[in-house]
Amino acid sequence: MRELFLTNLNYIEKEDNKNILFLGDWVKDNSLFEKKNNLQSNNIFDSGIFNKEKISQIYKSNDKFRIKVFNALARQINKFHNLNYENNFWKIILEPWYTDFFETILFRYIIIEKLMEDDENLSCNFYNFLNQPQHFDWNHFITDVCYDDFYNQYLFQKLIIFLNRKKKIKINYTNDHKFLYESKKIASKNKLLNFLDIKILKTKKYYIDLNIGIKNYILLNFFLKQLPYKDKILFSENNNNIFFNDMSSQDKNLRQKIDIGIKPETYFETFFIELISSQIPITFLEDYKKIQNYIEKYLDFSPKKIISDKKYATNTIFKFWMAKSYTEGSKIITTDHGGYYGVKTANEEVRSISNKIFTYSKTNDENKIHVPIVHKLSKREKKLSKLLVITHGVCKYPHYVTTYPVSGQALDQIELVKNFYNTIPEKIYSNFYIRPYQGQGWNLNERYKKIFEPAKILIEKKKYEEVFKISKLVISTYPKTSFYESFLSGPSILLTNLDHFKINKEFDELHGILKRNKMLFEDSFEASSFVLSIWDNVNDWWSSNSTQEALKIFKSYLGYEKKNKIKIWANLIK
Repeated sequence: MRELFLTNLNYIEKEDNKNILFLGDWVKDNSLFEKKNNLQSNNIFDSGIFNKEKISQIYKSNDKFRIKVFNALARQINKFHNLNYENNFWKIILEPWYTDFFETILFRYIIIEKLMEDDENLSCNFYNFLNQPQHFDWNHFITDVCYDDFYNQYLFQKLIIFLNRKKKIKINYTNDHKFLYESKKIASKNKLLNFLDIKILKTKKYYIDLNIGIKNYILLNFFLKQLPYKDKILFSENNNNIFFNDMSSQDKNLRQKIDIGIKPETYFETFFIELISSQIPITFLEDYKKIQNYIEKYLDFSPKKIISDKKYATNTIFKFWMAKSYTEGSKIITTDHGGYYGVKTANEEVRSISNKIFTYSKTNDENKIHVPIVHKLSKREKKLSKLLVITHGVCKYPHYVTTYPVSGQALDQIELVKNFYNTIPEKIYSNFYIRPYQGQGWNLNERYKKIFEPAKILIEKKKYEEVFKISKLVISTYPKTSFYESFLSGPSILLTNLDHFKINKEFDELHGILKRNKMLFEDSFEASSFVLSIWDNVNDWWSSNSTQEALKIFKSYLGYEKKNKIKIWANLIK
């Protein structure tokens, strides 16, 4: 009987791993763990579900249930707080947490379901969890679900207990664990600045939460005929952290009264309905009134319009204020905050309540407006010599499954980059640099240090920006912000595995055009061969009629530019 490990937890190094099975390739997140334990493919369970077609099929077949439960949950939270708000109000508050949580449970459920379909009997050591995990808000949840071993161990254990009807998995309880939460650092508050901040904001018709650079921000406010003051106090991380540190404990008795009231039709539906009341973040239940009281006391103003590219989805205080303003007649405009490439994220659920949606991507959605790019993008200088590769990051555990690469698929880009580097000629080596994604997960800095000299790896942001400016060719490994920036700033290539990105089919035509013009590759060797052929005259290729025509089509899809772009935005906002 093989021993099953759900995460890296509980594992003790063994001389022989033939009787070991890990639930997923997320255990490879730690490169030392992977190397030390000499993990083979037969040591890692492959559910076979993380490809475009199956992901889409699984999600679509459960989407009606997702919506049905959201509507029921909104009613229950209204009842919990003795309120009567419409669903759009609760979309602002509950999303993107709700859809992200739904996706998290759905795909973990399918993994365990697939495991149970195998004939093999297994044993598994469980943790005895002494308390219920709780999350303050979406930010707290998203960090744990993406990277925390204990929270994922907890979820997988719950799923196994629910699905282990035939007792295929022998459960042994070993260690105890109690979920604890570290307080966040709090800076002192200046009451005078807070007072002046609110005074100024109350005079503004338009609250603008856009990261578009100082010059563009001033111009936009000029065209909107208001003071170009940007708030950095009211909705600051510091103010959100104060609420986090004062988080209440779960009220189990009150949560038990939440009745979704939907008759489940599948085992998954039964499990999800049973689980959700214990997993709702504290901000939506126990601390809801605390935050609302703060809003009413300190943020009692509602502008004519709220324009936001990020806070509408990620900032708890801002979301509560925006929801209140929405009920008082404020119009909502949500915009892309960077490269947004033909995918649908949980943020779309919040954006669906918008009066206007500004997007940089070409769209057939009549509720969205294709706008010119105003966000600040990096530019390149005239004297260019470097070859820069920009990589992407992926969560350790399955998340953003319906949009981006999943868990161990993060390692595919390393093979792409390594194969590319190993086949370029020596004359390019001295000019080669790589920018690993700077975030949690997958030890990318350390992994690339095993391939490249430390001086080639751009960890510091300042050094990366310096090299970007003088790069005569930029290669991105993912179709998001860096992909936009590079293509709009000069000679660039996208080297990636498109199967890992769940991009709308309407972009297939663009991909074909980019591939024909050597701007998109999915094969490292083809990419390196092409780079060698143009290296001495990169601008000849980039300025050729065919490449420029392809770039023009690219811009029509994704990089729409106009000289009077700020005025266009101002007119659309008005």
